[in-house]
Amino acid sequence: MKIAICDDDKRMQWCLADMLEKSLGSFGMTCSVDLYARGDIFCSEVCKDAYDLIFLDIKMPGENGMEVGDYIRNVLGDMEVSIVFMSSSKRYALSLFQYHPLNFLIKPITIDCVKNVLNTYLMMRGINIHCFCCKVKKKNYALRYQRFFISPVI
Repeated sequence: MKIAICDDDKRMQWCLADMLEKSLGSFGMTCSVDLYARGDIFCSEVCKDAYDLIFLDIKMPGENGMEVGDYIRNVLGDMEVSIVFMSSSKRYALSLFQYHPLNFLIKPITIDCVKNVLNTYLMMRGINIHCFCCKVKKKNYALRYQRFFISPVI
């Protein structure tokens, strides 16, 4: 799974990346995480279908998280990527619906919040933790272990 974290707080970046790796590891999955400290830098480097899941802080220097969400949805036209907005304030929650977020997390973020987001993401993508997951030519595939990898002993 390819994940981006865009947050100006370096400590938050590393903490969230660690929680994501541990949570996915507990599901038997792996991820690669790219870290960005500024929304404008993220926008200059991101392309459509680059990530499966993006965590965006709302308050950042340069472009804020809502501007980045707008860029992803309306400029890139990427409606497939799942966006999770983050903030220490609830006041932005209603403004975010236009960007079709997967979730909105209030800081400080706990590992339970991260696991809930990942569970939701995996369920929405039709992936469960009892699947072999792979990505081929930017398309995700999931094969249920019991169906394809368990066979009777002859």
